[in-house]
Amino acid sequence: MAALVATFIARPENATAIAEVVAGAEKSTGGRVHWLARYAAADLFLPGRPDSAESREAVDRELRALLAGRPIDLVVQPTLGRRKKLLVADMDSTMIDEECIDELADFVGLKAQVSAVTEQAMRGEIAF
Repeated sequence: MAALVATFIARPENATAIAEVVAGAEKSTGGRVHWLARYAAADLFLPGRPDSAESREAVDRELRALLAGRPIDLVVQPTLGRRKKLLVADMDSTMIDEECIDELADFVGLKAQVSAVTEQAMRGEIAF
């Protein structure tokens, strides 16, 4: 039966908070920490915690209590099969600070027109 891993993710400006939470989680669970990105993302391997819906929910509740409202994301998942080959995500203002479509439009000389449409859509004035 697969064990569980808890992944903590925070923005770099929250390095102190994630370091405190991960250290506390490591101590309270007896898990083993592996930092994916120094003080921004960490895996906490939880051997002895079987992969079941009940176990995942219990671990999630336990670890979320340690977050205490801090700006840290958490996901509890089985270790088996968690390595992914593809990530699909919204880039613009999610993974990067820029609106890529505006920058591409700038490359072809249409930034002003495309930016105006983007702003209208972001305000909910048009379906985008």
